[in-house]
Amino acid sequence: MTFSPAISDEHQLAHVHPDLVKVVRALFATSPMPFRVLEGARTKEQQRKNIEAGVSWTMNSRHIPGRNGYAHAVDLAPLVNGDITWDWAVYRRFAPIVRATAASVGVPLEWGGDWRKTPDAPHWQLPRLPNYAATSGALGAPDDWCGAAHPMFDSDAGSPENPDGLQPPATGPGKWAAALFSGGGIGLFGGYGYGLPPIVFLAVAGLAALAVVAFFIAIGNERRERLWDGMVGGLTK
Repeated sequence: MTFSPAISDEHQLAHVHPDLVKVVRALFATSPMPFRVLEGARTKEQQRKNIEAGVSWTMNSRHIPGRNGYAHAVDLAPLVNGDITWDWAVYRRFAPIVRATAASVGVPLEWGGDWRKTPDAPHWQLPRLPNYAATSGALGAPDDWCGAAHPMFDSDAGSPENPDGLQPPATGPGKWAAALFSGGGIGLFGGYGYGLPPIVFLAVAGLAALAVVAFFIAIGNERRERLWDGMVGGLTK
C-alpha cells in the first residue's frame, strides 16, 4: 500500500542522509503499516537541552548532522487507528518491515529496539561505516539513544517475554549483513564503530590462511617435516 508523507514528515527528513531518506520514502510507498517521522536532524543546542532534561547523556547522537552535513538517524512511529502508538508489540511488527525495505534498497540499518541497555523502539540509524561520517561527538563515545521525549527507551520496553525490558538481538540476513559490514565487533582493531569491519577482517584472515597453506605445499615434504620438527622442538625445550 502507499502512505503519503505529511508536511511534518518532509520537514523532519530535511538534512537527513540521502540513504536513510531513500529507506523512508520506500517505506511510504510499500509499508502495510502507516507511520510518521517523529524526528530527523537535531541541532547541538537541542541535544544539550535533551541532556539537561535527562532524556539523553551524550553529544554523540546520530541525530546531530555529522561531518558530511547529514543526520544519520530518524525516529519512526507506526500509527494505530491514525494515532501514534507506544506499544512495543506494534514496533516489533513494524521493525521487520523497515528491515526488509532497507535491504530492498541496499541500505544497512541499525534498530534502537535491539539495544540492550537502553532499547529505543522508534530509533533507526545508519551504522558507523566509513561512508557515514561520525557525528560531532568525541571519537569513541558511545552511541546515544534517541534522546527524544517519548516513552520508548526505558522500563516500558518490558513484556511478558522480556520483563526486564531488554530486547533480544535481531535475527535474519539483514542483521547479519549489517554486522558484517559495520565497524563493530572486532575489538582488536579499535572497538565499536571505528575498527575494521568484520567482513574485512575475515577476508584478510582467510587470505593469510591460504598463504600459509600455499607455503607449506610449495616447500615440499622433506622441508615441511624439518620445519615442523623445529617448531615442535622449540616449543618443548
